Amino acid sequence: MKIEVQKALLSDLSTIENIYDYAREWMIKNNNTTQWALNYPSTETIKKDINSGFCYKCLLDNDLIAVFCLIPGEDPTYNKIEQGSWLNHLPYSTVHRLASNGKINGIGTFILKWCLNRDKNIRVDTHEKNFAMLRILQNTNFKRCGIIYATDGTKRIAFQKKI
Repeated sequence: MKIEVQKALLSDLSTIENIYDYAREWMIKNNNTTQWALNYPSTETIKKDINSGFCYKCLLDNDLIAVFCLIPGEDPTYNKIEQGSWLNHLPYSTVHRLASNGKINGIGTFILKWCLNRDKNIRVDTHEKNFAMLRILQNTNFKRCGIIYATDGTKRIAFQKKI
């Protein structure tokens, strides 16, 4: 099984939206009803991610099975962290909006390892009820650093890994 990672294209938009729909439904079924509520990420956000070159797709046998953003540079929501601190204040990239179609086990771990091969200093945040992402972060040895607040004011657990 060979998974290929490529930059997402606007022609992938419909499939990406389907993956995010699946992820939202999965979160709701697993008691995480607030993290991606109200159609987050929006079509506008996805298009912006694609046009900025930050959105990536994972392909297995030419089927789009997962999507994520790897965004270099400072994330303003990470400027203030509570109940802890970042591992360092060096330049970093942030992983956002990671989702899959649910058909391939281990795709989240694969994605985080792929990201760490591109940037050795990665930050991620997730909701306290996103148990799948919390497990992936634990399995890839990300360190829990504290609490940040998303742009909508909701609390997120912040993680970082430096290799």
